[in-house]
Amino acid sequence: MVSTSCAPLIELVRIGEELPAGLVGYSAICTHLGCTVLATLNQDGYIVCPCHASVFDPASDARVISGPAGRPLPSLPIEIADDGRVVAAGGFAGPIGPA
Repeated sequence: MVSTSCAPLIELVRIGEELPAGLVGYSAICTHLGCTVLATLNQDGYIVCPCHASVFDPASDARVISGPAGRPLPSLPIEIADDGRVVAAGGFAGPIGPA
């Protein structure tokens, strides 16, 4: 179970040139057993969990490509502030980690 008393880890991925549409944010906590996914994409452009090899597609709402994870990584709406900072524009689209 992931503690809600600390800031959640976020996986920020650039999938296109246009901002903010080309920038997506997801929970960095795997939905299988709560491991932290790798900070860099694999050679195919996917997010990978090193614990049990779940693979998520950041260009398709972090849907599960393979592995034991039963659901996508929850998305986090993001926007670019006037000063250029990337900021959260709301909460996660679902529960973080295993459900």
